[in-house]
Amino acid sequence: MMLKAPPQIYVMPSNGQGSAKRLTFDGNYNARGSFSADGKQIVMVQGAQGKYRIALLDLTTGSNTVLTDGPLDESPSFAPNGQAIIYARRKGNDEVLSTVSPDGLTKLDIKSAAGKVRRGSRGRGVSKTT
Repeated sequence: MMLKAPPQIYVMPSNGQGSAKRLTFDGNYNARGSFSADGKQIVMVQGAQGKYRIALLDLTTGSNTVLTDGPLDESPSFAPNGQAIIYARRKGNDEVLSTVSPDGLTKLDIKSAAGKVRRGSRGRGVSKTT
């Protein structure tokens, strides 16, 4: 019998040579990672205790910081200037696009006339559900 392991984030040399190195160890689910422009941080969805929150991993120090409260936050990515993280979250029965600062102190919802939002797309619009 094969057991399915929960997802984790790994890096591997781009030339395909060498071994993959596991980066995530906190939480029981780490997925949808996105690097900062300088390559020093990864923002991801981290699942623990039935909640899926946005977390930031500092690759220099190894520090893992949970930035949001969940319960269902997803699809994080850095703003081009690195000053905010954009992600989708459930708010009541709606899905909204939100931002959080890398220190987790500033959180804002982004209003959209486009309908329910699933994820940002790095300045090229948003993906929406109908």
